[in-house]
Amino acid sequence: TALIVAEPSNPRTYYLRGLAHFQLKNFGQAASDLGRAASLDPGMAGLRYQAGVARLELGDPLAALADFDAALKARPEAPEILFQRSVALRGLGLSREAEAMLDKALAKRPDFHPALLSRGYLRQGRGDRQGALADFEEAIALRKDDSQGYVGRAHALSSSDLKEDLDKAAADLDKALALSPGSVDLYPERAAVHLSRYDFDAALADLSSAIKVNPRNADLYVRR
Repeated sequence: TALIVAEPSNPRTYYLRGLAHFQLKNFGQAASDLGRAASLDPGMAGLRYQAGVARLELGDPLAALADFDAALKARPEAPEILFQRSVALRGLGLSREAEAMLDKALAKRPDFHPALLSRGYLRQGRGDRQGALADFEEAIALRKDDSQGYVGRAHALSSSDLKEDLDKAAADLDKALALSPGSVDLYPERAAVHLSRYDFDAALADLSSAIKVNPRNADLYVRR
């Protein structure tokens, strides 16, 4: 801050303070400083990407979208910018446009794990179960020790009425919980799958486990 007072037109000082604010999760100030640095030096337009991420953290996808559009002018095919732009679009309810951004990001970087997960959920949301399964299975192949791919595939499988698919969904959630035992929100999800399989004892056990962790959640008692 002292450097900014001394050199108010120096973009690097705003950049450094913006990064510090970002690390401290002061996202509003981070977005302001990074945007200011980019406006002072057109060569630092890439900083609008970080400003956009900060605005997403603030829950402002519309302002973030403007930042990502500016960043794409400097790096028009950067997968990470395309991905974050899709997050902003999704936050604005523009799912089709968000999926198109993910298609572009994955065309440039096919092993982009977060993009595969995000596109899988978007495909699932519009009823493309097979497309969703393909994305989640690719995510699992890339990172076998990451629970997110298994959770995504379980969501896609659990939309089926076939016992075989429901059994696979339950197995995926078993694997996810084994990899991330702290993900207690998965217990109610697995309970729902067990109910669809008519395994009432397993569903009861999962809901009871969830209640132990979150005893003030009235919905869990109702569901049990």
